[in-house]
Amino acid sequence: MIKESSAFVVQNTESNLNNGVGYFNSDFLGNRIMLGTDGMHSDMIRSAQSAYFVGQSTDTTSFADIYERFRMVHNYLDINNFHGDGNNNLLVLDYDSPTEINENNFLGHFIFGLSSSHVQHVISKGQLIVKNKILQKIDETDVMDFCRHQAKRLWKKL
Repeated sequence: MIKESSAFVVQNTESNLNNGVGYFNSDFLGNRIMLGTDGMHSDMIRSAQSAYFVGQSTDTTSFADIYERFRMVHNYLDINNFHGDGNNNLLVLDYDSPTEINENNFLGHFIFGLSSSHVQHVISKGQLIVKNKILQKIDETDVMDFCRHQAKRLWKKL
């Protein structure tokens, strides 16, 4: 039913492992599979790598399959008319590769070499939002302080 529908499936490998709810298998789900974090973290490269490594024994995945899942969010946003995902967005990585990167080995570098720590600059909607690994539009210290305060409030209520 899912394969024949217009539904998207979000694979949250690390969250599923953490919660002990089983391993993801894409058989019979179609090609509208994208990666997520389920709130575990916000590192989509890490999610792609985890999906690949766990999928070696539980899913029929390849470098290309995982990269397609990583990029599927763009299709989801486009199909559902969400704004903000466009040609004026750019991510600059500071990745000093020990080997040449080309069209034949990029996916190997994506799975085995890249990490979010390589993100140097981010441009979104034509505006520089991360410069030299520092957020430009908000004060990260203020945000983290607010989050910690809210987390304490939540835990008291639980």
